[in-house]
Amino acid sequence: MRFTDGSTLVANPDGVVIHNTKASDVVVAPQKLVQGEDPAGTFEPRGDIASKGDYLTFTMRPLEAKGRSTLELTFNPVVFDDPNVLNPFASQRIREAIHYLVNRDYIADEHISGHATPCLTFISEDTFDYEFMADIIAELADKYAFNQALAEAIITEEMEALGAELVEGVWHYKGEPVTLKFIIREEDERKAIGEYIAGQLEAIGFTVQRLEKNGSEANPIWMIGDPHAGEWHLYTGGWTGSVGMAFSDTFLFQYFTTDGVSYSPLWQSYDPPEELASAAVQLWGENFRSAEERKEVFEQGLKSALEYAVRIGLVTKWLE
Repeated sequence: MRFTDGSTLVANPDGVVIHNTKASDVVVAPQKLVQGEDPAGTFEPRGDIASKGDYLTFTMRPLEAKGRSTLELTFNPVVFDDPNVLNPFASQRIREAIHYLVNRDYIADEHISGHATPCLTFISEDTFDYEFMADIIAELADKYAFNQALAEAIITEEMEALGAELVEGVWHYKGEPVTLKFIIREEDERKAIGEYIAGQLEAIGFTVQRLEKNGSEANPIWMIGDPHAGEWHLYTGGWTGSVGMAFSDTFLFQYFTTDGVSYSPLWQSYDPPEELASAAVQLWGENFRSAEERKEVFEQGLKSALEYAVRIGLVTKWLE
């Protein structure tokens, strides 16, 4: 079992846990007791909130999917070493504006084979946290709904502030077109998604150099390479995960802080705002006095992560 008050216990062979806590209430998330040959399963409910004296019952059911793949757009957020080459995504406002430029519903419906759903917050729909944070997720989905005109307005303002000039519909910097080096994974749906996003960027004045690569070719550039060298601007990323988990809170620590991938120069370039870094660490440490306190911290972290936007979620594909 997992508890959000910082404690952990393992159920007895009968699946019963007695938990003493100093928290006013706590989120309880069951975990499988038996591994190996037993059929994979998930619990219903995925998690629940318990106050002192409550008795909770969880039932294991077969998994409806084998896994999930979350597809994202990853940005290079640094100023390049070459002063003559502009990286628009060094601007936090431009990164955030890309939320408005991509139509996640369109991507899910038109560019994914199989079942897929739009993904904004990286909180998976099959988790307890999706229900726990439902009102905040809905608020953020409304805030960042597809709005190409708004994206173009924000990006125009920021590009001009960076010293760029729109010449006959094409962004220029120091007399040269602003060319975005876009690493597009070629072996799955990310190729089509990358083409769509490249087209959206071109529609608002950027020149896009499509660099179609497989994983072994792409990883040394975006994951291991020096982001300041200017070899890339954005990348079609993807992460696979298990289904049926209760929590979806550790991604703030993993995706947005320097400790997320300690060996990657890209992650080491991250400089998250204090409210994001603090929320990420608190959620990773999982030691809350109440479920409400956890929700407040989670809300702070989600909102800050979407604004910071060194990566933005696109869609979740469910693996059958």
